[in-house]
Amino acid sequence: MNPQNDNNDDDDHRARVNLVAAAFIVVIGGAIIWVAMALSANQRTQACLQSGRKTCIDLPDGR
Repeated sequence: MNPQNDNNDDDDHRARVNLVAAAFIVVIGGAIIWVAMALSANQRTQACLQSGRKTCIDLPDGR
């Protein structure tokens, strides 16, 4: 075998692994942002309800 081919194979494998790792980090980051936004919206709704207002949540019309 040619040592240069082994090096190219290692570089290709490393590039694929890095791409998968980057995609995983992006997915995890998106999930963290989604959870943080959901918790924030829930906290705002609870604060609104605890203040005594009754129009804190927009309900669908049912049309």
